[in-house]
Amino acid sequence: MKEVMFAIKVATLLAASFTTGFTANKALSPQDVRLRVEQSGAPAVVRAIWSSPEKTRQLLSGVSSGDPRWIDVAERLAPGVDAGASEDLDAALAQALLVQPYVVLPWLKRHWWSDGLSVCEFAADSELPPGYLEKLKVALSRKPPKQVAALREECLRGLASSRRPAG
Repeated sequence: MKEVMFAIKVATLLAASFTTGFTANKALSPQDVRLRVEQSGAPAVVRAIWSSPEKTRQLLSGVSSGDPRWIDVAERLAPGVDAGASEDLDAALAQALLVQPYVVLPWLKRHWWSDGLSVCEFAADSELPPGYLEKLKVALSRKPPKQVAALREECLRGLASSRRPAG
């Protein structure tokens, strides 16, 4: 009976590995995700990652870190996210903006603020955690690389014009 249960467990893990391209006991890496997106497309990879709470946690932790490799992964996955995954990914990118603003801002300008709002302009109904705008101002107080200095200034102007909820 033990052997049968073990065989079922191994078969399940192997099937999951072949279906998703990710092995259960191996940590997710940006390189692995990029390769899987190239092979299977963003929607399939998003489904595979979000079907595993551990893989989802690893991905979101990586993106939240602001590491440029993980921000690149977010870029590649973005076309394949559904509503739930989109909210998770947006929350991770919002955290990354506080940690590595000059890595994340160019990506966010293309994806978050392409609808007419200024960069870093948050609407009053934005679901931001308390103190988020102030933390972002602190993150932007560090000197930017030359290639994003103008984007930093644009972001600071957007923050100044952000509408805070009444109350």
